[in-house]
Amino acid sequence: IPKTGGTTISSNIWRKYNVKRSNKTVRSTKKHYKYVINLNFLPKFKLNRNECGWHSPYFKIKQYLEHKNLLIEDFSKFSIIREPVSRFKSQYKHVFSTYGDLNIRKSIDYYFDCVSNNDKRLKVKSKIFSKKQTFWLNDENGLIPEDMKLFTTKTINDKKTLDYLNYIMGFEFDTEKRKNVSKIKKEIIVSSELRSKIENFYSEDCELYEKINKSI
Repeated sequence: IPKTGGTTISSNIWRKYNVKRSNKTVRSTKKHYKYVINLNFLPKFKLNRNECGWHSPYFKIKQYLEHKNLLIEDFSKFSIIREPVSRFKSQYKHVFSTYGDLNIRKSIDYYFDCVSNNDKRLKVKSKIFSKKQTFWLNDENGLIPEDMKLFTTKTINDKKTLDYLNYIMGFEFDTEKRKNVSKIKKEIIVSSELRSKIENFYSEDCELYEKINKSI
């Protein structure tokens, strides 16, 4: 899921299997190719860049495994979710500093209006980053699989989280050094009015985050 710490997790896997990532692809030797796969790197499963960019949603991964005569139920599945307002602020910082989209430099309020109204002038990256977290997690029926383990960005360094990652991957994870973190240090102020708008727009994500947060 964009802006939830995925690059921090992925970098551990890439380092383990000596994989290098460029801005567009994941490059790996044939020896390790079966371990580290980016579906957008496979022509047959390449997603519309306007829809997902470099990321791959759950339902697409399932389609890939079915093509390989494998069941996704036989695999360990996990993801990291983030408090929606915090994620939106991070998204805004990233788009602000990297893509110079529209006139978002006006304010985060203006940017939210563009996102919520699906402004046609928004660049591809903004549309991808603004997708709800549930979009990336849901199966073809619009449901999050019951056997998917979910963590939050606040618990990514907890012993329980690291023990799980170390166990299913078979090597030690390092999540202390965060990757792909925005270089903008200035705090983004979110008014109570904007917070309500974000929480309403991302209501499914808010419900999911609260559910996971209470279960920890």
